[in-house]
Amino acid sequence: MANKYSANEFKPNAAQIANGQGHSWYAKEEIDQIVKNQQIAERLAARTGFKPYEIKAIIEGLAEVSMECILQSQKVQLCYEDGSTWMLLRPECKGSITDKQILAKTTAAHAQDPSVEIRSEATEKDLLPSMLKWTVAVTIGDKFSTQFKNKKEVTKVPAGSGKAPKVEDAEPTNNGGNNGGGSDPDENVIG
Repeated sequence: MANKYSANEFKPNAAQIANGQGHSWYAKEEIDQIVKNQQIAERLAARTGFKPYEIKAIIEGLAEVSMECILQSQKVQLCYEDGSTWMLLRPECKGSITDKQILAKTTAAHAQDPSVEIRSEATEKDLLPSMLKWTVAVTIGDKFSTQFKNKKEVTKVPAGSGKAPKVEDAEPTNNGGNNGGGSDPDENVIG
């Protein structure tokens, strides 16, 4: 069975053109099915001596323990028997404050209260915890990526022909991708 993709046209609006984005075409995967824990458990049970319910419990337990570790600022490394990384899960933090933002903030505050000092330089104390965006990042190991690259087959299909329903997770991140010169403005990528 081949991996499916569609070619999609990106037509920038006036604001996007002003920001330097131009017309382009981008490729997007088309997914037929979402394989869930039960189906994975059944496939693994057919290859091992385990029962599907045992494997499903292990998968669910692995997810719970992984979350506990990530919430404690730990990385979770899942490995092959040879010790090479299959998948690495980790907490990821992004956030910043610029000099321009501090100048605008302190200028506005000064207009309301002249005793507030106008500052033009951000400091470490200006970067507040409430300004940070935390996500879970996922890195796939080289061995797994290479196996996928070497084994995949590809076929082009019409846009939107994937049969799998969209899975909406809480607050997906937008990677603003620009692969191949184009980007999907609505693309949600986790991690």
